[in-house]
Amino acid sequence: MDRWSYSTSKALAEHLTYGFVRQHGLRATIVRYFNVFGPRQRPALVVSRSVHRALRGLPPEVYDSGTQTRCFTYVADAVAGTVLAAQSAAADGECFNIGSSQETSVAELVAIICDLTGIADPPRLLDTAVSFGSLYQDITRRIPDTSKAAGLLGWKCDTSLRDGLALTVDWARRNSWWLG
Repeated sequence: MDRWSYSTSKALAEHLTYGFVRQHGLRATIVRYFNVFGPRQRPALVVSRSVHRALRGLPPEVYDSGTQTRCFTYVADAVAGTVLAAQSAAADGECFNIGSSQETSVAELVAIICDLTGIADPPRLLDTAVSFGSLYQDITRRIPDTSKAAGLLGWKCDTSLRDGLALTVDWARRNSWWLG
């Protein structure tokens, strides 16, 4: 399906990187991010879009049942993992998953955002089959294995989902240009 071209292009880029490392003796480390969110993110992904809608007085949208799960990673944690990977000689030629291991349903995520923003309206449920057609597919569960990042880099995600969302909502409230 066309929807999976994103993951295919990422895999291709990783293979090309490994090829250049071997063929040309380059130093490279690959980091794979998992649902990174935080201030300044364009309101197109589930966290930023939900915060944006809620602070504009609109109910957030939940695709289908909202039972699909993700591990949401606050941007400061992703930056810390990236810096550790860039600075560590042990990371040369390696690939690391950078993400939280706290599995959360999209419905739970949106409920926290509604609580933090004070929006009382229930989320708007969106039937993807009706809205996007039969070609739309979603991954029901996405959880990174971060044991390699923990073992080789000493990295782990330190910011809880609620704390990261609170920081994001606070930033959005102070930056009205982002809500425009």
